[in-house]
This record gives sequence, C-alpha cells and structure tokens, in this order.
Amino acid sequence: MRSTPGGPTASPGLRCNAPLADEQILTWYDAVSGQPAAQATAVDRSPYDRQAKPGNRGLGRGRLPHTLTRGERCEDRVMQRANVYEADFEFDPDDPPGYRGGVMRLTQALGAQELAVNVFEIPPGESEGPYHYEYVEEWLLMLEGELVLRLPDGEHRLGRGDIVTFPAGAEGAHTVTNRGSKAARIMMFSSGRTPAVAVYPDSDKIAVWPGNDADNVMMRRGEAHLDYYDGEV
Repeated sequence: MRSTPGGPTASPGLRCNAPLADEQILTWYDAVSGQPAAQATAVDRSPYDRQAKPGNRGLGRGRLPHTLTRGERCEDRVMQRANVYEADFEFDPDDPPGYRGGVMRLTQALGAQELAVNVFEIPPGESEGPYHYEYVEEWLLMLEGELVLRLPDGEHRLGRGDIVTFPAGAEGAHTVTNRGSKAARIMMFSSGRTPAVAVYPDSDKIAVWPGNDADNVMMRRGEAHLDYYDGEV
C-alpha cells in the first residue's frame, strides 16, 4: 500500500484540510512497517507542499492541509464530503438571459486543488456557458435531465448518466443547452492549474487567467496581434 503523510492506512478519500501551524510536528510512517520514519515541523516545509496526497512507497510526500499533532493520523479526521444531488447552487444576477444557470464549486467545497470540478444546474432555455474550447481536456457527466450538446460536428442529445470528454484545442469546442421543460444538472471536470486559456469562436474572443486577477485578460483575437517589440522600443 502506498504511504500517505499521516499513516500507511490513510485513504486517499480522507482529506485533512485545516491550515498547518508552523510549530506542529508532522510524522511520516513507513509504507511497509507502519512505524514512524521521519518528523519535521510545518515551518521546515514549503508553503506549496502542505496538502495531503497519496505518496509513493516509502516516505509520504505531498502537502498536509490539517493540523496533525504527534502521532495523529489523517484518517482520524472527519472527511470532507459534498452531495451533488443536495447542492446549494450559486446564481449570478449579472448573467444575461440564455446563460442563467447555477453552480456548486465542488473543488472548493472539498478543499481540493488539482482538479477544477463544478456542478451546474441549467434551467429550461438556458446554456451552461458560451461555445468555447480550452487547452486542457475536459469531461462532462450528466447527472439529471436532458441537454443538447453542441460540438464542431453538430448537435447531440445527452441524458442521465451520459459522460463525454472534450479534447484540448479547437476540436474540443462545446456548450450544452437545456431545450426541455425541466432543469438539468451536470458535473464538469477540468484542470485546476493556471495559467488557463479559453477561446470563444462565436465572438472571436480569447481569455487568459494566469493565476493573478490583476493580469486576467479577455479580448478579441483580432485585436491581440501586436509585434513582439511593440511599446518596447
């Protein structure tokens, strides 16, 4: 069994999500013997290395997001749980007609980071978002209802339990629209990493999210073709 910070029997489904205090003692357990193998204080570790992930055999690696005192194990903590069928959806009052859907930010609810996972409720007559593609693979799982999926090759109907993937780049362009009489619910999976890029072919826009809100960009592609040295010389 692969070791995890906090114990060799820790389940990857049990996450410890509270911030670590710098003085807390972290204990790693050997993957085979189960005996303590190493200790360190949180201050000795990089701030980017503090969330629990399954490690490889031997000493567990990865970040440890809960305050573990000496001898405590991650599986002793209450796991983070969310129910996609009992979601409280956020609705943005600034969304225009045609795009008025709700979102449950599952990644944030679970304290996760590597994946961007959201649950969307799409009322009748609305779309999840504009037709677009990204430069990472995306997945869509139909949880409830029926939707019309638009792809570069045309339209396709999706029903409960259907799962589809969208490849990176223009061939993965997509959007879903609810043309039925009941609300539909989907789960979308993508990368949680930045920088992130999305292209909107219908409006000829491109958006870039580098991880710093001050540097976010949304522009028409035709307006973005500057010379490399424009404004520099």
